[in-house]
Amino acid sequence: MQNYHYEMLFDVIDEIILGVYAAEILLKWYCSFTLFWKCGWNIFDLFIVVVMLMGVGKLDKCLAISGWKATLLRWM
Repeated sequence: MQNYHYEMLFDVIDEIILGVYAAEILLKWYCSFTLFWKCGWNIFDLFIVVVMLMGVGKLDKCLAISGWKATLLRWM
């Protein structure tokens, strides 16, 4: 029961941090859209945030519950 509370707490913290990163990207776009694309780190940050917003980060939990995680790791 207590582990569920920690899991829920970390999920909330994860969403807050993701929101901060998304806001940072939007602010960088607002300040200078053309300069945003000249920095490789900005593009990398954008890729990570988009992937996490699409929910791919949640895929790990779904695979672990369904038992597919070990199978996918063997394929790699």
